[in-house]
Amino acid sequence: MARDFDLPSCSYYHDVLKSFDSVTPESGTASWATRLLDGGIPADEVNFVFTVLNPDPTERWTAEEIIRSGFLDALREPDQYDNQKS
Repeated sequence: MARDFDLPSCSYYHDVLKSFDSVTPESGTASWATRLLDGGIPADEVNFVFTVLNPDPTERWTAEEIIRSGFLDALREPDQYDNQKS
């Protein structure tokens, strides 16, 4: 994950991670996002997961941003509140 999110370039982690040698990508190693895309997962879904799981808190979406994105709306079951809105 450190490699996929390029943590060496994120100032938030400079004090935490003393050595970035362990996050140097191995030749030919694809990121998890690339593997998902290559496996047929739609790009918008991969982008959503990448954004939500970003370990950099300045780049990661907040709960409010996740809800506002509408991405999870299809997973929500109608509830009593929905019936009162119409």
